[in-house]
Amino acid sequence: MKKQPITKLVALALALTMLPATALAVAADTNAAQGDSVNNAYYTNDPDTDPTPDPDPDPDPTPDPDPTPDPDPVPPIVDDDPIVDDVPADTTPSTPAKPVAPDAVVVETIDNVKTETNENGQTVVTATIQVEDSTAPVAVSEAAVEALVGQAKEGDVVAIVAETTGAVSAPAAQLAKLIETTGNPVSLGNSVAAVAVNATLAELAGGAEVKVEPVKNEDGTISVPVTAGGKVIAPEDVPGGIDVEVPVQYTAGEVGGVNAVKADSTEVELTWSITLGKLQVNLTVTGSIKVVLN
Repeated sequence: MKKQPITKLVALALALTMLPATALAVAADTNAAQGDSVNNAYYTNDPDTDPTPDPDPDPDPTPDPDPTPDPDPVPPIVDDDPIVDDVPADTTPSTPAKPVAPDAVVVETIDNVKTETNENGQTVVTATIQVEDSTAPVAVSEAAVEALVGQAKEGDVVAIVAETTGAVSAPAAQLAKLIETTGNPVSLGNSVAAVAVNATLAELAGGAEVKVEPVKNEDGTISVPVTAGGKVIAPEDVPGGIDVEVPVQYTAGEVGGVNAVKADSTEVELTWSITLGKLQVNLTVTGSIKVVLN
């Protein structure tokens, strides 16, 4: 009866001796499993399993007092059509625009033709051309000059005057006929002055046209450009020079002299006379006509 309790005690002792070893083995397995989990969490940077998560790179201890989300940003304004002020100013001096010359007025007939006798007993046939634009150039047609040839006779003096400050032209062939019929040059001009077109000028035109363009300059002098057949004719090109007639308001007694002002500003004295309010000047050199009053 006494051996049975001893045997139980020995068995119980053996059981107690084996218990720590088994518990250690279980604990070791548990720790090993946890170690794998910790390592995996570290490499994946999982904040739920990482034992040492990364600190906040930009900690903000003060919370945002306004939880309202920021409104959408306003897009920049793009100026697709800039105004003139956006363009840098052009500092280049502007060149004044040249005035546009009016079109030439072609005259087919001359209705205003008057006949009178001058102080020398000659019959003067004056054909006056009126135009709406007082600055427009005037081109007298062949038919208009031919009509004057039919009216004129030997010894007459024929004058064709256009009431304009523009150029006046006429066909040279018909002018030559008129000169041949009358035996005298044909006066061709505008309201500024007239040029006596003689046979030499008509011949220089070569069958084209003779054009005169008297101009009153700002200094009071008068320039008388003459072209024949498109070529500029200088007084030196015509034997005896070019005779010019200028309407004036003064008498011969008020004139001290008439000179030609050359391009170099030198002056050459000219032969002149005044009859019935018209100054006749024989222009022998290239230059503008200057009247010297007493």
